[in-house]
This record gives sequence, structure tokens and C-alpha cells, in this order.
Amino acid sequence: MANSDTLQKQDGFKSQFGFIMAAVGSCVGMANVWRFPMLVSRYGGLTFLIPYAIFAFIICQSGMMEEFSLGRWARSGPSGAFGKAMENGGHPKKIGEWLGGIPVIGSLCLAIGYSVVMGWVFAYTKMAITGELTAMGTDMNVIGGAFSAMAPEANSLPEAIQMTFATGGANNLWIIIGIVVSFVIMLAGISNGIEASCKIMLPILYVLFVVLAIVMIFIPGTAEGYKYIFTLDPKSLLNPEVWVYAFGQCFFSLSVAGSGSVVYGSYLGKDVKIRQSAVICAILDTSCALLAMFVIIPAMATTGADLGNGGPGLMFVSVLPVFNGIGGISRLIVIFFYVAILFAGISSIINLFETPVNFLQQQLHLKRWMAVGLIHVVGLIVALLKVRYNTNETLLTLMLNYIALYLLQFLGETKAGWNFFLDPDSARPKFAGFPDNADMITFPLGPFNLNLSLIIAIVLCVLLFGYLKYTKHGYEIAVVGDSPNTARYAGMKVGRIVVRTIFLSAALIGLAGAFYVSSAGTLSTSVTNDVGWTGIVVAWLAKLNTVGIVITALLITVLQFGCQAASTTYSSIDANFADLIQGIILFAVLAADFFTRFRLARRAAAPKEVSK
Repeated sequence: MANSDTLQKQDGFKSQFGFIMAAVGSCVGMANVWRFPMLVSRYGGLTFLIPYAIFAFIICQSGMMEEFSLGRWARSGPSGAFGKAMENGGHPKKIGEWLGGIPVIGSLCLAIGYSVVMGWVFAYTKMAITGELTAMGTDMNVIGGAFSAMAPEANSLPEAIQMTFATGGANNLWIIIGIVVSFVIMLAGISNGIEASCKIMLPILYVLFVVLAIVMIFIPGTAEGYKYIFTLDPKSLLNPEVWVYAFGQCFFSLSVAGSGSVVYGSYLGKDVKIRQSAVICAILDTSCALLAMFVIIPAMATTGADLGNGGPGLMFVSVLPVFNGIGGISRLIVIFFYVAILFAGISSIINLFETPVNFLQQQLHLKRWMAVGLIHVVGLIVALLKVRYNTNETLLTLMLNYIALYLLQFLGETKAGWNFFLDPDSARPKFAGFPDNADMITFPLGPFNLNLSLIIAIVLCVLLFGYLKYTKHGYEIAVVGDSPNTARYAGMKVGRIVVRTIFLSAALIGLAGAFYVSSAGTLSTSVTNDVGWTGIVVAWLAKLNTVGIVITALLITVLQFGCQAASTTYSSIDANFADLIQGIILFAVLAADFFTRFRLARRAAAPKEVSK
């Protein structure tokens, strides 16, 4: 485990404050918002809060401290920690590692499920900012219908999958956005990613909830809610059910036995005070739940709504008519509420994903970027084959594209019950279209609409230019691309650089494909219109220069769409005229490149031997 020790020394929490913010972020989540207020309401205010406070004190002094300590002692996540503990006890290390793998799998499964909820949160945050949620008013049919469209109910997994694709996967884009955000944070590492983001998100989250709680004080009709919160029924304290639910809520909310605390503990320095940190984490987590309670219960009291049922419906349906009915500041309240939930969700999901990432780092000795980058499956295949067997990445990618195209063609031509990609209302095999809310966001710009994908593409181009030109990784890419042998002599790990570069390329290409497909509105084998070949031409013409690629791409785009516009206006102009011009330009550039690199010389005749 020397490799893991080195890894921990290189990356970990820089300060106790950063660790506390990250640990609190792992605890603060949906349970604080949609379950805690519901339990307080169901079991009678103080009648529930008293046993909850008792269990919070006990768990933070035992379970949280133990998991932080275990992680720091083992310098590893649950798999390595359990293995080391078994080995110290005279038992086989492998048994402990296998046992520790169980919570790793559990965290991954929770993260996958949590990603769906995060998709809802991202979607509702966007609708809060744009005013769509406020425009729904207090009509429960409209509010409930919006959430039902976002999260349709199904009786089985196959039915759920079929419903997802039958509706065009309305929530899929937001799920992808949520995953991308969490993985970008994680890719930056522990100190620069998780710690830095939690230092920003958690204070903002608390400020937003404090503001919301203060606003609620001045809303007419909330007095009954506060009165109920501070109600104590001594007889109900003798009910075992109250104590069981208080213990369960506290156990779940403080993230005990979820392996995330062990992982974060493995990143701790020896100067961090574990007991103090655990107490502060418990206090901050509980205070967040209390703030959510002081917002939701008084708000619900204004309408007399039932808080007996929690879950997503409380957060996405029940509170909206209450907030929208407040008046002039309702839109601001809705924005504050969902932004706070967004930050709580992001801080929780990066903790859930961190457990399997840590496992890949510690047990399989993968670098962090490799562990996080496993999500790019196709890029992984291409990169590994390139490094292992020196395959041509361009040809291999093109061949994989053909596999993907033929698979897509098979799905689009197979009218069968299992093929949930198809439009069920179509008489012949046809891919279902995407709903309007699956399209990329557009912004009005005069007579035109500016697509968000274009803005993202421009930002990525700027970032990529800086990455290639001014970073160590960019310099390594340039050296390896020019001469792999020179890079090896310079001490560079060529294989690792190649894998890293292909991973990055695959991610960017996949993102571009997502933009293109979302704009098309449906899937088909011709949806890209062979734009990949055009990309190769653009890269060649620009001599792989980032700025040159942007300029060349713009010129090719103007040429292509200009020819299309001309063909629709003038019948004598063929629609393929742009392809012809592109071919001529490419041929001319290739010829110019040939004559620049090579000079034709007439071979002189050999001199005749002079006889003596």
C-alpha cells in the first residue's frame, strides 16, 4: 500500500475547516429537507426533536469519530481499512477487503439513484431562475403535472426504462449535467476540488436557509407552525416508534455506515482533531435540518397542508403553492430554496461517488483522473488499445463509430416489444422524438436564438487553448505528438500521456455529440450528417492549431450552410456543391503541403569515366 500512502500525502484536506465543510456536505442532503420536517410534523415537534438530539450526540461521539479515525489510521477507504483491521487481528486481509467492498458497491448504487434526484433538482433550479415555477401559481394540477412529467411513476424497472425513452428521456439531460458537475469537481482532486467547492457551497447554503427562515417569520399565518414545532407531548415520548424513527433519521443524516466518512477520514492529516470535528459536523448537520424545518413547517401551516408524508413530493410539489402564494418576493424565495437544495445535493453526491473512486485508486492503484475518467467507456477502450497494442487511434475510433452506427440502425429497424427506443405510436420502426424540454437552452439574440451549446463550445475552446499552451500536460502532449522517442528520453511516461489525451478527446467528442443530438430532436444513423469527417478535414487544414481549428471550422460552416442556402434559392446549384469545394480545398492544401516539404529535382546523368 505504499502507493496509497504516497497518494494521500500528495492530496488530502488542507485544513480542518475544509474537512468539516466537506464532511458536513456529505451529511447535508435531501433527508434534511424532505424527511426531517416530515418526521417532526408526524411525531409532534419537540416530542421528536428531543430523542433526535440525544441520538445525534451519541452517534457523533461514537460512530462518526470511529469512522473518521478508522480512515485516517488505515489511510484508505472501507476496503483497505477493513483489510488492515482484519490483518491486525490475525485474520486474512482479503476477507476484510471483500467485506469492505460491500459498502463501496452500496455507495455506488446510492450515487446512481441520487443522480436521478439531482437531475430533478437541476431542472427545478433552472425553472426557478427563469420564473417557470413561479408562473405555475398555486394550481396543484399544474404543479403536480409538471413533476409527474419530470418523474413519471412506474410499477417495474422495465416499465420505468420504457417510459423514460418513450418520453424522450426528458430528465436525462439534467441527470447528465448533474453527473458532469460532480465529476468535474472530483476530477480536480480532494483539496482543489471537493474541499474548495464545499468551502463555497456550504456557507452559501446556510446563508440562504437563514434568510428563508427569517422571511418566514414575517409571513402571515406561520405562527401556528412555530407553535407546533415547540409542542411537547410527554406521553408520546414513551412511544418506541418515535425513538426508532429518530434514531434512523439521525443515523442516515449523519452518514454513519455509509463509508463516506471512512473515505474522508483517509484524507485527514494528523493535526486534525477528530472528536472536535465530529461534534461540529453533527451540530452543523442538525442545524441545517432545523433551518429546513423552520422554513417548511411554518410555510405549510399557512395553508393547513398535511406534512405527514415526506419524500420528493414535499420538496417539488407541496411547498411550491405555499411559496408562490406569498406575494411579491415569491420568485426570490423559490430561487433561494432550490439553489440551497442544489448545493446540498452536489456536496452529498460527490461524497457518494468518492467512495468507488477511492476504491479504484487505493485497491487498483489507478490515478485519480483515470478513476474518475472511467465514465468515458469508449475513450477508455481506444486509449488502452493504443497504449497496449499501438493501434491507430483515428482508424480505431472510426471503426468503433461504425459499430455504434450499425447498432443504432439495428435498434431503429427492429419493431419489437423490448425496443423501448421506438415511438410506440408509429406504424413502422421509428425512433421516438425528444420533448421540447430535452433541447438545449436558448437565449434570444435579436431575431435569432443563441444556443447554450455554442457558448459552452466557445468556453471549452478557450480553456483547451490555455490547457495545451500554458500547462505541463499540454507541453507533454505536444512533445509526444511530435516525437514519442524524444518524450521517452526526456523521462515522460508516454503511455500515460496518450491515455490521458484520448480520455480528454473522447469526453469532448461525446459532449459535442450530445449537443448535436439534442438539437436534432431524435436519433438516427444520419443525425450527424457525417460531421466527423468534416472534423478531420478541419483539423488537417488547421495543422492541429487550436486557434486555427476555430477559424477553419467557422469558414467551413459558412461554406457548407451558404451552399445549402444557395441550393434552396437557386435550383441550378446542387446541394452537394459544398462538399465539392471542400474536396478541392483539401486537395490544394495537400498539394501545397507536399511541394513545401519536398522539392522535385531533376536527376543529373552520371559522369562518364575518362579513359587514360
